[in-house]
Amino acid sequence: KTKKKAGKDFFRGVMAGHSALAPRPPQGLAHARSEGINGAEVSEYFQLLKRVLQDTGLMDKPASIYNQDETGFPLNNEAPKKIIAEKGAKHVVSQTCVERGENISISVSTNAIGNFIPLFVIMKGKRFHHEFEDGFPNGTKVTMMDSGWMTEDTFIDWLRHFQKFRIPGPCILH
Repeated sequence: KTKKKAGKDFFRGVMAGHSALAPRPPQGLAHARSEGINGAEVSEYFQLLKRVLQDTGLMDKPASIYNQDETGFPLNNEAPKKIIAEKGAKHVVSQTCVERGENISISVSTNAIGNFIPLFVIMKGKRFHHEFEDGFPNGTKVTMMDSGWMTEDTFIDWLRHFQKFRIPGPCILH
């Protein structure tokens, strides 16, 4: 009351009057990614993908259709606090800033029938030690970068890694 700010009693009162709301721990979602998720962009992407698959004759060859994604694992990013969301909501996100801390990136690729290319791991640092590969699945490639993020050079290394394990013949990588 002295600070003229809503306190715990106010919060409890709001929550009691809105039974459809509950405190939920959100998943982190970077601002750039949240801006890129919209129906028009997704629809346009899949229309283009269909056209490319038809033009290359790979529409009925799922073993030749690969998807690749790189994800970063921040080593010291604080988890977001709980936020208020609708009860039962499946996607509860809060923007985060993963740029401030150490990171390990892992590039994962699989084809449309579920065959995986071995992992490509980027660790922050300059000196590679073979024990860094201990515990990873067979074929995993571990490389070092100052940032722990994918760069143009590490992407070229990843492409070589991909070529080594993909099925022979034409393929699509998206």
